[in-house]
Amino acid sequence: MDNKTKTLIHVSYNITWEPLKEYPAPIQSEVEKAYAEVNKKHPNEDKLKTWAARFPDVPQFQNYLVDFYFSTDDYEKAYELNEKLIREHPDYLFAKINKATCYLYKKEYDKIPGVLGEGLDISLLCPGVETFHISEVMSFNQVAILYFLETGNLEAAEARFQMLEEMSPNHPGMDHLKKQVLQKRLQVGFERYKKEEATKRKVKYAGPEFPETSEQPVFNHPEVALLYENGMHINHDLIRSILALPRQTLIADLEKVIMDSITRFHSFEKQGWEEETGNFLFHAIFLLTELRAEESLPVLLQLLRADSKVTEFWFSDMFSDILWECIYQLGQNQLSALTGFLKEPGLNAYSRAVVSEAVSQIAIRQPERRTEIIAWYEELFSFFLDNMNDDKVIDSNLLGLMVSDTLYFRGKELLPIIERLFNEGVIPHGIAGDFSKVVEEMNLPPRDYYRRELYGIFDRYDHILHTWNCYTKEGGYAADDDNLFEREFDDPETYVREQPKIGRNDPCPCGSGKKYKKCCMSKVTT
Repeated sequence: MDNKTKTLIHVSYNITWEPLKEYPAPIQSEVEKAYAEVNKKHPNEDKLKTWAARFPDVPQFQNYLVDFYFSTDDYEKAYELNEKLIREHPDYLFAKINKATCYLYKKEYDKIPGVLGEGLDISLLCPGVETFHISEVMSFNQVAILYFLETGNLEAAEARFQMLEEMSPNHPGMDHLKKQVLQKRLQVGFERYKKEEATKRKVKYAGPEFPETSEQPVFNHPEVALLYENGMHINHDLIRSILALPRQTLIADLEKVIMDSITRFHSFEKQGWEEETGNFLFHAIFLLTELRAEESLPVLLQLLRADSKVTEFWFSDMFSDILWECIYQLGQNQLSALTGFLKEPGLNAYSRAVVSEAVSQIAIRQPERRTEIIAWYEELFSFFLDNMNDDKVIDSNLLGLMVSDTLYFRGKELLPIIERLFNEGVIPHGIAGDFSKVVEEMNLPPRDYYRRELYGIFDRYDHILHTWNCYTKEGGYAADDDNLFEREFDDPETYVREQPKIGRNDPCPCGSGKKYKKCCMSKVTT
């Protein structure tokens, strides 16, 4: 077997990138010319017709002409010529693939298995053939994938697509096919999402009322007030000078900054958020994280108790990205306080979920504490089971995201209590899948990308400036981009335009367990 022929674990046949059949040199030369012609941006129909007429015994020439008619949307000519091709060359695989493609265009899906075989398996359609050309395998399975998508067999379509990605990810048509698979996945997910939304348990916010003011706090250190005048490009020397201030009074000032984002929220909201003046809260959080100010955890939890309007204004898409690490650093030795927070009634699901996200990272990054983290989740899951009728604490999205968090560190010990939660019907399948899917995932090896990065303060600023879309555009922060954090679908023809709006921080309807913004939203919009 040469180095361009290989066997994949998914299939029982060999695949080659080398020509399977060599014609005499003069004919082979014409085949290569015709192939180059049909792959031009504007192929010459007359040339393709001439080749097909000159070489009736070589099916490739007629096939290239069929391809041309498909590319120009002249399906009737494609169908007519392909019928002639299949009569003259009944064993020619591409003629069968073309016929199935015609049925796809005509929406006569029930006829496709009669052409490609009931199992739509190339090896069953061509018994005795041990080696197929990559173009045969790709073309056959691309039609099979579209058939599965149109007939509602998403699982089969995704399995075939994964196989093709392994074989030849850059093969022509793969990008379009990927979009088709993704859109069908979203369609199925949206349909499930609508059903689940009708039965989901959702906590109505009833958090604490915070006093309002329009006055900026008086700080112990005037340097802290400069945080209100600097965006993410803040001078690192200023950060160093602030970190050098007396710890106790500095922490008190930074806690005032956090509370200021809540008590002056309406004043800031009226002014509108601007990069240079609206990042003071991020600076304070980063500084408290750098200081490992565990004594500031109660103030940080006050921020999480605020109405979602507050957190959405300050954090938008970056809610969990900014807060999980601070909760991790300040709360890793205060798990009982985090337990109490998740048990509080009337709090936003995602404010509670980001705490679970941080705790799951303790199990990943500090494996010696695994037993402690398992007990933490077990206590909370038991609490939710005991309070299943309390609409002030039971939230389906929260519980689904918490189950997903246990998958990240493979908390198999929690499967019995997780199964009880599923049996109560409060875990939406659109987040982590059904219980069987959870069991399957639990038994897989851990995935490296579940381990989130911990940054020093300057590395964190650099990471943001080099990875956040708003800062990586040419010229840095795009101050005139009104939709900076409100990215929507740009293609008006995509299926998702017709679907119910899903929040960017909601679980993705595809069932990946990720936030929508981190999953299918980013895939469709790129």
